[in-house]
Order: sequence, then structure tokens, then C-alpha cells
Amino acid sequence: DNAELQAMALAARELREPLSSVMTTADRLFPVEAQKDDPATREQVARINRGLLQMLRIISNMSDAARYASAPAPRQETVDVRRFLEDIFRRASELITHGGQILTFRNLSEPLLCLIDPEQLERAVLNILSNAIKCTEAPGSVTMTVRRTAPFEGQSTLCFRLQDTGI
Repeated sequence: DNAELQAMALAARELREPLSSVMTTADRLFPVEAQKDDPATREQVARINRGLLQMLRIISNMSDAARYASAPAPRQETVDVRRFLEDIFRRASELITHGGQILTFRNLSEPLLCLIDPEQLERAVLNILSNAIKCTEAPGSVTMTVRRTAPFEGQSTLCFRLQDTGI
């Protein structure tokens, strides 16, 4: 089982680079200006971008399988979670600029240092965003809000809220 998981993780790492190249190329092939007057093209580009997001999520899951089977504990580090989430959301929004959907992100108002597993948090956020985008047809909207709860016993909690107009 471990050898199979390692092979799957290796395949995922090998797939990540060409997928990034395809994502960049797709973005350049269909400039927003060229789609404004053609709803059919806009819909096709939206399908391409939804598929690319889904492939990225699958590749991330494949890559994680071997690590979680053998890893003793998650890798945690202290990061500015506001900046971290902005970067994730910026990358996700670049993938759907042609889809005709409106993507809105309401982040924390100030920097916040948190101890997190960056790969796990990124995967979780991309997963929920990908699901919302996939189920929201143009001209729908997806809104993600991040807020900090009031401290309780000296600790705060981050709250993620996702709203979309999809099914």
C-alpha cells in the first residue's frame, strides 16, 4: 500500500507543473475583452476553468495521500493568515475571470499571525471555493467572508463563511 501511495504522490507532483502551464495558457488564450459579446465562448471558458480547478484539487488530494499515510504530525508554521488567504483567493479568482461569475472576498481587516498547516488550510479553502464555483452558473456570484471571533479563554477562532447563488 505504501509503495502505491508513494507512486500516486509522485504522479501528482509530476502533474502539477503541466497543469499550471495549462492554466496560464488558458488564461491567455481567452482574454476577457474577447468574451464580452460572446456568451457561448464565456460559458466554454467557465467550463474549462471549473475543470482546471477540479483537477488541481484532485492532484492535491493525490499528493497528500502518501504524506498522511506516513506523516506523524501536520507541519505547522506561524503565518499572517490574512495575507495567506489573500494569496489563495487571488489565485482562485484568476481562474474564473472568464467565467462570468462574480467572486468576492471579504478578508480580515488587519494582519493576524496564526499557527497553521499551510498545505491543509490551502487545500480546504480551495476545496470549498472550487465546489461553490463549480455549482454556480454565470452570471452568479460566490462570496467568501473571513472573520475573527471574540476571544474566549484567551483564544480566537477564524470563521469562514461562503455564500453562492448556485445550486
